[in-house]
Amino acid sequence: MRSSLRSLAAALLVVTVLSTACGSARGPVQPTSAQLQDVRRVALVLDAPSEFEIVKERTSDRSGRPSVIVGGLLFGALGAGLAMAAHKASDGDKDRESAEPLKPGLTANPAILRDTLRQALQASGRFAAVEAPPAAPEGSAARDYDAILVVRVPSWGLLLAQRDPPLLTSFAEVEAKMTRVRTGEVLWQSAVNRFLGTAQQPLDAYRRDAELTRQELTESFETAGRFLAKELTGSATD
Repeated sequence: MRSSLRSLAAALLVVTVLSTACGSARGPVQPTSAQLQDVRRVALVLDAPSEFEIVKERTSDRSGRPSVIVGGLLFGALGAGLAMAAHKASDGDKDRESAEPLKPGLTANPAILRDTLRQALQASGRFAAVEAPPAAPEGSAARDYDAILVVRVPSWGLLLAQRDPPLLTSFAEVEAKMTRVRTGEVLWQSAVNRFLGTAQQPLDAYRRDAELTRQELTESFETAGRFLAKELTGSATD
């Protein structure tokens, strides 16, 4: 039973860390239903995603008590324990030498997150159109939209999930902000969310199996996209 819980935690763990989001010092912002009522056309932009990296040292999270979501449920004391498995990496923790050989074979990248998020938002029925221009629209082009949703991926790749034996898992750190075009008002802003993959493998396994690496990274990005869509469409208050 204990082993099953650990497997479930590794498979579906999402750590939410309150932090600076999308260049703003503000924390998460939830819109009211009235604020979103006239938002029909949305431009979804993936803002300069970072490069694939391998993080082999575990350090403390930016928040001492991050929220943990496992299988869509928020856990209290259990969540505090599970949070020990996910850590924010500092620049000195990155293993660039190990990451470089994996980069040429990578076919999974943060664009998967953008596409998953777009599909989920469109399917929700809340917005009439969700388009993904290559860059944030400006001037007259911006006026074609009611709001611009910017998604950032500050960090993604493989993260040390277990120290003995050393096992890594895929991860993606994601944050998002929606701004009204006409006024610049921030309608919605997420916390920084960390999404972990289902597999825990030694580094050599990822080196040998490019398909494993692709599958795990794709899963992290798709999970992040669906999570953000649900958070945005379900966050409006009366």
